[in-house]
Amino acid sequence: EILKYIVQHLDRELSVDVLAKQFYLSRYYLMHRFKAVTGYTVHQYISQKRLLWAGELIRSGVPVMKAAEQAGFSEYSTFLRAFQNTFHMSPREFR
Repeated sequence: EILKYIVQHLDRELSVDVLAKQFYLSRYYLMHRFKAVTGYTVHQYISQKRLLWAGELIRSGVPVMKAAEQAGFSEYSTFLRAFQNTFHMSPREFR
């Protein structure tokens, strides 16, 4: 349920605290179980899902800054750094 919620709400604030409150769990239990089940931290998982979504948007013709915003990145510089670290190219080259 948590994974589905994350994917459906990538454009909103998704923090451990928000998820813990939404699913009535302690933040520490959520972090521990999430890592045990997925192999990723909550933050890593959300970042990867947002980057993949932004990549899809860019490939479909959405301008890079708009794609970053729609995928839930509030800071373009954060998006750009994460995108380049993940895909080893700039968003423009990714097109």
